[in-house]
Amino acid sequence: MTSPVSSHVRLHAEEAPAPDDAGGVQPFPIPSQNHRPVGCAPESDKIRRRELADFLRKRRESTDPAELGLHRGARRRTPGLRREEIAVLAGMSPTWYTYLEQARSVSPSAKNLDGIADVLRLSDGERVYLSRLAQRDPMHRPATEQDSARLWELTKALNPLPALATSRFGDVLGWNDAAVDQYGDFGRMPDAERNLLWWMFTADAARERIVDWEAEARAQVARLRWAAAGWYGHPRLDALVGALAAASDSFRAWWDKHAVYAPGDRIVTIRHARSGEQMTTRVLDAWQDDLGDARLVLHVPG
Repeated sequence: MTSPVSSHVRLHAEEAPAPDDAGGVQPFPIPSQNHRPVGCAPESDKIRRRELADFLRKRRESTDPAELGLHRGARRRTPGLRREEIAVLAGMSPTWYTYLEQARSVSPSAKNLDGIADVLRLSDGERVYLSRLAQRDPMHRPATEQDSARLWELTKALNPLPALATSRFGDVLGWNDAAVDQYGDFGRMPDAERNLLWWMFTADAARERIVDWEAEARAQVARLRWAAAGWYGHPRLDALVGALAAASDSFRAWWDKHAVYAPGDRIVTIRHARSGEQMTTRVLDAWQDDLGDARLVLHVPG
């Protein structure tokens, strides 16, 4: 079988189609993997600051003041913490913190970020995400066709364990026969649909095969959020998020919650047509230097 990794439709984000009149959703275009990252150009920098402001606001509003020894009080009108409370507890100026939630062009120090993360009780993955958004973490290069060919060979060598190679945004770059048996034949899918998140939210097979579909779908949205740090404004990300939001009310609602989940091992129960339900450990490894910005998804018996 010839690797289809270089056959993606090369269209831009603004060409992504809307849902059709019959209520179905047309497939979205997948821009080339070789689009250069947007970097910190003025427009992408504004997007980055807006996403940082949204993340901080939603974490602040979901933090219980009582957990930090603060009284709720009858006059407390806002959910969660007040801005000035976070600032004082984090050891920074209330005005400076307010600037962050207003998406102003400011650069907080690592000490300030650590203080904010402590107050909001962020997980390790959320801390990395916060740092990347606030400090303009440099983006890694996309996987090249040569990288993709190596990933394709690697997934084949991992048989009989199901293995997929994906881009940062979930575009499937390679797979083996065991993955076909578990997910479906990616080789028969249109290029524009060969994406793990698109499969999860639009394919009937996803709900049939993933026993706790909602938990896994939520986790995938949160992983995409984590992967998006430093990439907001990239045409591939914009096209994918826009298409998924148009296709799925659930995706749109969960994306808006701004939950963040760092890649790592995750137990998933798969419902197989022949062997019934099987619990597997879904292992996600990232290579950002050796194989470009690509990821291996491997299922091992759990």
